[in-house]
Amino acid sequence: MLKCATRPGLLLMENIYPRFDTSTAQDLMSIVAQAYGQDIKARGITLPAKSRRQRACLEPLGIALGMLAAALLEKMPEGRALRVHECVLEKLSSPNSYPFAASSPALRGAGQLLDELSRGGKEPALLAVISHPPVLGEAVHLNFELMRHGVSALCCLRRRPCRPRLVVAVDPFALDSVPLWQEGLYAGFMARYHLGLDRMIRLRKGIGRRLLRKTAWFTMPHRLLGALSQGEAVGMVLAGGVPSTARSLYAFREWLGRQLRLSPRRSRPGEVLSELKKNADFRLFFERCAPLPWRSSWRLLEAWCLGVLAGSAADGRLEPGGEEALRACLAALALDEPEAGRALADLEREWARETPYRERFFRLLAGRVLAKGRPILFLPVVHRGGGVEPLGVEIRNAWGWAEGGLGGVQVLRPGRGPESLTAEAFARSFGEENFK
Repeated sequence: MLKCATRPGLLLMENIYPRFDTSTAQDLMSIVAQAYGQDIKARGITLPAKSRRQRACLEPLGIALGMLAAALLEKMPEGRALRVHECVLEKLSSPNSYPFAASSPALRGAGQLLDELSRGGKEPALLAVISHPPVLGEAVHLNFELMRHGVSALCCLRRRPCRPRLVVAVDPFALDSVPLWQEGLYAGFMARYHLGLDRMIRLRKGIGRRLLRKTAWFTMPHRLLGALSQGEAVGMVLAGGVPSTARSLYAFREWLGRQLRLSPRRSRPGEVLSELKKNADFRLFFERCAPLPWRSSWRLLEAWCLGVLAGSAADGRLEPGGEEALRACLAALALDEPEAGRALADLEREWARETPYRERFFRLLAGRVLAKGRPILFLPVVHRGGGVEPLGVEIRNAWGWAEGGLGGVQVLRPGRGPESLTAEAFARSFGEENFK
């Protein structure tokens, strides 16, 4: 259950992360962070201490130095900048490293597919779609190796010097396991040289907030879609974060959005809230947290379910309490029993996955990039191994969008004929074949 502080609208996060009270969707991150903090404590993991004074004094200096390093790299010729970039990533993953095979069958097939997509006259956008390995333990180095292989693969496909851009989280939640000086350097460099994403920008203060203002989460769709619309090469983690974050912020929220659209009460949120208040757990949540900074009944519904589900997001199993809350929400939305059963089964399948399908993301690509005549090539870059299987990085067969829009996309794959799919169907097929 989501805990609330004595001051109305203030969400606690176990004293690990800053407080949230922004009256925006960013506040939902507090629920995820609280559950993550409880999981970290249960495992006996101690995160580096980062005081408010350090954030006020040391962090801005690190951000500025990181931005200076990015500015110097931007001045270098593209080929030399790529070599420096690769050296830094190799150093960060040392002593573990996996050779990049520029002549692999997957990259050869991707090159042929790129030529086919280019026949329409516009140079295709390149999107390296990357998996997210664990951020702790023996596999942590794979995070840097995946970025290195993704950037190298994009440059190989372009067949000329280029500067691929990475979508990378630079907020305190993403960088909580590294010392503050490293956090600042990383955030500053990624904010300027790549497409930095700060999911906690409204919590930053003073100089740090001004330096990183362009990385705000609400600007990311415009920046990413703009880069791809211009035909740039971009790498991003499809999950949008580690499995617990991805399940909560993407799998669940997108699932709930689909149920809201199907609801006979979608235009009558007051009725939904009245029905929810018949549930004792929701009523307790509402009474403890009201008046919340959220005015929307939909946001209240979302926050309650997310608070219940976040504790099970780490292992991907829907616990009985979570299923009961979901059933109460579906009943409040006036979905009948067969519809509710199908909806729950659908969420359970996606909740078990480490990587959500991200249907909304692919729908945006279809409507904002492909519909404007820009073909897209998707290149999966995934990690493998763990346990008894050796760790490694694998580049898999590319998929391409030749033409289309929100009504459907024409999908091309090496060695196959064209196939027409909706963006949502593509998201599921692409995700199931390439990601866990």
